[in-house]
Amino acid sequence: MRFRATRADRTHLPALLIIGALSLSCGGESRSAGGDAGSTPIRGGTAIVCLQAAPQSLDPFVSPDGASVELGALLFTPLVRYGPRESMRPYLARSWSWGPGHRELTFDLRTDVSWQDGTPVTAADVAFTLRRAADSTFGYFDRDDFRDLDSVTIPGAATVRLTFRRPLAAGLEPFAALPILPRHLLGSLDAETFRHAAYHHEPVGSGPYRLTAWRADGTIELQRSPDYPEVLGADYLDRIVFRVVPEASTRLAELRTGEVDACRVGASQAGDVSKLEGVTALPILPAPTQVIVLDTRQAPLTDLRVRRALSAALDRAEIAAVVSPVASPARAPLAPDHPYAAPGVLQPDANVSLADSLLDAAGWRVPTGGGVRVGPAGRRLELTLAAPPQLENVVTVLQAELARAGFEVKPEVMEFAALIGRIQDPARRPPAVLLAFSSDKRLRPDFYTSLVTGGPTNISSYSSPAVDSAVARLRSAEDSAAVAIQYRIIEERVVADLPLVYLIRVPPVLAVGSRLRDVAVGPDGPFASVPEWWIPAGERR
Repeated sequence: MRFRATRADRTHLPALLIIGALSLSCGGESRSAGGDAGSTPIRGGTAIVCLQAAPQSLDPFVSPDGASVELGALLFTPLVRYGPRESMRPYLARSWSWGPGHRELTFDLRTDVSWQDGTPVTAADVAFTLRRAADSTFGYFDRDDFRDLDSVTIPGAATVRLTFRRPLAAGLEPFAALPILPRHLLGSLDAETFRHAAYHHEPVGSGPYRLTAWRADGTIELQRSPDYPEVLGADYLDRIVFRVVPEASTRLAELRTGEVDACRVGASQAGDVSKLEGVTALPILPAPTQVIVLDTRQAPLTDLRVRRALSAALDRAEIAAVVSPVASPARAPLAPDHPYAAPGVLQPDANVSLADSLLDAAGWRVPTGGGVRVGPAGRRLELTLAAPPQLENVVTVLQAELARAGFEVKPEVMEFAALIGRIQDPARRPPAVLLAFSSDKRLRPDFYTSLVTGGPTNISSYSSPAVDSAVARLRSAEDSAAVAIQYRIIEERVVADLPLVYLIRVPPVLAVGSRLRDVAVGPDGPFASVPEWWIPAGERR
């Protein structure tokens, strides 16, 4: 589990804590809109899609912001994509096989995919990309996924073999996010030239669509790649035009009038979108999760009873209702629909009587007349809670809810850079920090950095031999049953020890107008299903 920015506005800051989305749900495309029963998709037409912000580039290898990643699904062909539940499905790779102990992985590749300059995609391209991803000087934002990559060889014209120094804990998931790059265009560039190459803004990809224009106003036009294998995507639309519409009111107006066919919007707009006639709001899963990170070495949070009381005093359903109609309560590290979620292993919630009894037992008494609890030495039950401006509304709700149990919450809302500085300095670290945080792994999230003793983003100062051991064992767990056992251990300990208080999951939304058919969203992103989108002939622009 690594702290990372949301896919809507994610930027890469190596080894830093970053506001983000906890991607812990999984599965295939889980929502859909359009597509009347018995209707037959036909090719042709142009879809207009609005984005909240322009991408930093169109190559997610070097630009991990949300728009770059999501549009990259149309321009590149990854080795694998997400399948149903806890599986991955073939994509550029026809098949794969693991060697003993998950230390060797062999991919057999398709031979019918080409770069958009007509050059075939080969094993040499895959090997080149993997070597660059493992080399920190080339700037791949998820380089940690390949930190244990030992060698990449090409035993056959369409075969790539990887060996690792340690078992690959995340399984195939790193290969779903990695865009395969053209060796014949980038192979001769040194690291500095590669990071700043014009290619990243004008990519020659291998995906179902190709870039035809990127205008000064941010408008991006993609055209269907005529030679893309139909088995990987039907590609019904001739063109897709992405427009940047930063103002929330303008996005709603254009959805209402039909000037745009789809729009990626924040969770806070989900309620407004649902009121628009003919517009469907599809939550983009996995959803970001907001949590309170508690520094377990700072009083009064050194006392588990106080941490449990804090959790019990919160009404997560109430918090979710304030934030967004698509928000939902979160009480454990894994979302309820995750294949490794442990049913019934949940942090206490909406139970003020439990909070009162825990605080009474810990020596925090309610003064005569009520108000903030006081400890044996006369210390008030005060808690500083730091948060970025985006989460200020949640801080307000937390203040009110915790006050009912006798906590006094002192908010410190600060810009992101200042918050990072406070978090990184143990001497100035706030005892509680409200964040959203993420893992790029849906099926096998990596808890190393945030929960393992001494992990680089373990700002809770949490240390549990059971969690350390379970995380280590995940690296060698090969079958689902073995993986499930280790995740259960992690969930049970984190729920019991409460270094983090899970609050709510808040998915962004893809708002879809009535012209577009067969729109779906899932763990591959809101635009991965674009090859299946289509518009009836009589409704085209």
